[in-house]
Amino acid sequence: MSSFFTFLKIKIFLPAILGISAFLGIAHPQLEITPSEPIARQKIEVIEIKNQTATSTARERTLATKKETVAIVKNEKVDPTLARKLEIFKKKERGEILSQEEQNEKLRGAIINIFCTIKTDSDLKPLSGSGVVISDKGIVLTSAHIGQYFLLKNYQMKDFITCVGRTGSPATPFYTLELIYLPESWLKENAVKIKEQDPTGTGENDYAFLGITGVIPASAVIPTLFPYSTPETEEIFIIETPVLLAAYPAGFLGGIVLQRDLWLTSSVSNIEKNYYFNSPSTTDLFSIKGNILSQKGASGGAVTSLISGNLLGIITTATGEKITGDRELTAVTLPYIKMVFEKESGKKFLDFLETDVKTLATDFNETAREKLTTIIIEAINK
Repeated sequence: MSSFFTFLKIKIFLPAILGISAFLGIAHPQLEITPSEPIARQKIEVIEIKNQTATSTARERTLATKKETVAIVKNEKVDPTLARKLEIFKKKERGEILSQEEQNEKLRGAIINIFCTIKTDSDLKPLSGSGVVISDKGIVLTSAHIGQYFLLKNYQMKDFITCVGRTGSPATPFYTLELIYLPESWLKENAVKIKEQDPTGTGENDYAFLGITGVIPASAVIPTLFPYSTPETEEIFIIETPVLLAAYPAGFLGGIVLQRDLWLTSSVSNIEKNYYFNSPSTTDLFSIKGNILSQKGASGGAVTSLISGNLLGIITTATGEKITGDRELTAVTLPYIKMVFEKESGKKFLDFLETDVKTLATDFNETAREKLTTIIIEAINK
């Protein structure tokens, strides 16, 4: 039993918090780049965290263990989540891993590329990011720094920004999308960075929900049910859990290549570290070391467990080493997203996932869009 996780609440600040949207929803050059031009290697900025409060950074969390194990052995009343966490741990120790091929095929069917173009020259740049469908209703989870672009659809003129959901390899337009939720807390803190080439941040509150509202071409029939990845809403994050990642990384690609030759990439790795923003009893972020998906454009991509098959988190940040294998990739966890979504929106997460997309879009447009659009436009105009 002593080999079970060591329960340490280590108050260690992350040494570096990472470039967000330039890494993670790649703000690529306007699409006049020709294929004959060399591929641009875009820089990923890193900032040091100094004298900031715990709410604006994350601390390492290596949790759990003897206390949990002893409670179960003694048949004490145990939280079901705790028992499930122990079950996952035992499966990991026994090597009971799901088929990588089957899980890869399933996950890739739920990943989309979110591709936003701009009608005229602007301080804003076109964007490519990733998202994962998390409900058979067609609800897509992505990063807030990608979702904010949907607030600027008619910024300077009608259809100033056009965002579509692309699928396949290479990615081709397939879905029409609408923003159905973006946390106001994230926008107030980060909207001012939208014009920066290499903005930075912690990943806190960096999530948004989109809804699939149609298919391309418009004459096609929209699916009744969508392939999706089941969100993991319980606290079961264990170091060295094998995971499968999938996204549309585009860190070293130019504009025309992004438009015509962007491929879906998947990779296998393990959870290396767990982090928290406020409470050491939760895992809000986890990291993966040295992965090919540590590139711009991968933000919003999926990380799923190869033990449970569930979606553990979405890619949000990475450190800035030149080689992807040297970078630390981090993902925002689904339990964290569920927690902060319910706190800020006042809605139940699972009820939200079961609601029709048109209903969610109407509710968002009537209650939140105008206020959020005002926030981001004021930030742009400063």
